[in-house]
Amino acid sequence: VSPQCAAGPNITVTTAPPIVFALGNARINRTVPYTAAPVCSPSNTLACSISIINSTSAITAVTSQLLQLDPSSAIGLYQASVSCSESHSGSTYTASSPFDFFVVRNALLTVSSQRLAPSIPDCIPTRVTADMLETEFSGGVTAWMVGFTPSTSSDGDAIVRNVTLPWPASYAFTQQDIYDSLVSISPALLTSVATSRPMSVPFSARDPTGNLVYGTVAATINYAFCPMPTSSQTSITSYNGVPVVLTTDALPLREPHGLSVWNVAWRLPFVAAGILEYYCSDPECAGNPWLPVPTYFGSTFLQGWVIMNALRWNPNGYTGPSFIINFSTVESYPPGTPAVIALNVSVVTNNPNPPLQTLTPPPYSKCVPITLGATSATGSASLPFGPFVVSSPIRPMCAAAYISAAPVAVGDVLLSSILDGRVYISGHVKLGSVVLPQGFVPLAFTGRNSSVGTIQSAVRITTEPSDLIFGFRSPQVDFPPDQHVRSRTDLSVLQYDPTTGAIAHISASAWTQAIEPARNASLWTLSVTLPGSGIYIFGYLDNAANRRLPAAFGTWIEYQADWGTKTLLFDEGKLALEVRAASNARFALQQPSLLTQWSPDGYTIKYAVYITSTATADYSVRMTYTSKDISRNAVWGYLDESMASPIQGVWTFNTSSTTYNSSTGAGWTANITTTRLGMWAVAEKGLAISPARRAKPKFSVQLMLPLITCIVLWAL
Repeated sequence: VSPQCAAGPNITVTTAPPIVFALGNARINRTVPYTAAPVCSPSNTLACSISIINSTSAITAVTSQLLQLDPSSAIGLYQASVSCSESHSGSTYTASSPFDFFVVRNALLTVSSQRLAPSIPDCIPTRVTADMLETEFSGGVTAWMVGFTPSTSSDGDAIVRNVTLPWPASYAFTQQDIYDSLVSISPALLTSVATSRPMSVPFSARDPTGNLVYGTVAATINYAFCPMPTSSQTSITSYNGVPVVLTTDALPLREPHGLSVWNVAWRLPFVAAGILEYYCSDPECAGNPWLPVPTYFGSTFLQGWVIMNALRWNPNGYTGPSFIINFSTVESYPPGTPAVIALNVSVVTNNPNPPLQTLTPPPYSKCVPITLGATSATGSASLPFGPFVVSSPIRPMCAAAYISAAPVAVGDVLLSSILDGRVYISGHVKLGSVVLPQGFVPLAFTGRNSSVGTIQSAVRITTEPSDLIFGFRSPQVDFPPDQHVRSRTDLSVLQYDPTTGAIAHISASAWTQAIEPARNASLWTLSVTLPGSGIYIFGYLDNAANRRLPAAFGTWIEYQADWGTKTLLFDEGKLALEVRAASNARFALQQPSLLTQWSPDGYTIKYAVYITSTATADYSVRMTYTSKDISRNAVWGYLDESMASPIQGVWTFNTSSTTYNSSTGAGWTANITTTRLGMWAVAEKGLAISPARRAKPKFSVQLMLPLITCIVLWAL
């Protein structure tokens, strides 16, 4: 026996994909896909034949390559074999190769389901299930025999098999692939936050009998926040016992739209050896800024800590073998499986040339830069506060943005200004013992479940433009118990002076609601025009409990008709402006800059204000001035500038007397009720002034020009 010939001819039957023969209306020949080659000599002639193991008279081999199928053949699975032989040196060498084939009958192929889930996220593939896409078939056809060929939608959406088909085919996937969870919809990313669009992907499906059907898979694509690890396995190494800062190489996250991942919360993991530490620069941490992460932080930490280089692993004397720390996110974005990263930790001792490992976090007095574009307002980022925030010792959480005349969206913050400039915003402010007005409750912006925690809506803003319009969006507003913000009437923004502790009310200019598909929640948008840099507190205003609001000179107060009567307190309460109007209106008070104190004969001006309002009818104001600097002779006076000569206007004084505020000892109180806007003053009677001291009051150009501008814009 020749060793070369002993195994017999080489036979290869192509069974991927499995062989399927479809019956016809008459006897039909089907080719068995196999090849055979001699091994003894290339010139040898092979003698091949096909035998059917579970043979019936309806299926016969008519040649070495063809099977003849009668229409009466039974459908199902058959076993067969190909045998080939060759002769060499007087001997015959034979080999055989068994194979299976299926017989199916032509039957109706239909599409029973062709719709995905009502809405799917745009940032990750969504698994296609049989409830979403399925065909009905019969005649011995099975799921793996039905092949789908989808087209890519005009928006770039596609339905794909997660891995390559195990055999060459003209289709993309089979019905069995759908059953086996191997098919996904891969949507194209949306470009605008909180948007959605319809998706329509056409497809065709074919079975082995030649049936061909068409359909369209439909769904709604929603913009979704999708932070995800760029690697599920990372590693760090500590050399010679030096702590290792967990940088974004150790905990890498990215968001497909380019949104900031600052607010993604990680659960504090179990650490088998060593300790996790955070960087603390508060005065109480002086001399020892790296402290163990305590459990009272809510057992979570932010990706912002990682971005700031403010989290590290300290071996704390550990020199043992490597181990794994498993990190997982608190939430899933979108809902599903949390992001997981396995961090391999190893220790190397006695290394004479260890790499630099210690990274110093940025000082907390500075902003952590989040780039929106070097010279323009393009780009997008999430500020380190908003709907995905957890309790955190790291502060200030800060961002910088370059703004121009066009509004800028910075995550959940909207900024716009008439003038170009740069704005710095810190989302973590320690208010200390600030005394809030009665009925004022700071709003809290919270995560989507109670384990995430909350943060009060106090922000520090440093802005170059003086006319900054600030908007805050959040789908997660934690309202006070049993309260609901119905409109901007129920909102107040307080400006807080950390030096004096003074607070001043600033009215919200807009409060709107919309449904945000990206986060499946109500999206509230608050807009307010801020007078400049400072600390601002956003809060709920209980108008039943609060009839008095602190106010500041030079700031518009958006009076709401639903308020009824509201008293605005200026100058630490010395001046009270009680407002009543039938419709919404804006009020503002200025303290004029008098270049030369001017008083009419017989009076001395003690206090002056200039009232501006957009109210035109059915309104009144009552001004009450209380001070120890006036006496019972003090009266209110009005300067009628419409009757003014080139040198001076005409004063009209109220002759009513003052009363003494005995309850507080604050001094004498003078009040007046009027509908006249313009220049008002409290004057003392009984002192004659010579004409030489008369001069028309002058107003600060810097203070009044913005006010005049606002009046013109409102009128337009």
